[in-house]
Amino acid sequence: MQSGKALCQWKGSSANVQLTGGPVLNNGAWHTISCEKTSTSVTLRLDGTVRASRSVKIGSISNSAHLLLGAKTTSGGDQYQGLLDEATITLT
Repeated sequence: MQSGKALCQWKGSSANVQLTGGPVLNNGAWHTISCEKTSTSVTLRLDGTVRASRSVKIGSISNSAHLLLGAKTTSGGDQYQGLLDEATITLT
């Protein structure tokens, strides 16, 4: 989906979940996007505000796939045109 909104996707051992939310991001401003997973839910935050969440147990995430930020590797994938200033991954 090419909506211009923030998107988070998780592929776990029990479920696959995708969340999209917030306003269109191509407004020339910097934004902070956070994709969060707990044992019982997933959450998408945009600029500190929850924009989408779902109660779901997706299980463990374990694979050898690359982490993708800003675009997908499929042909005709996302049309990300912008700057990425900083990326942080936190495991808890």
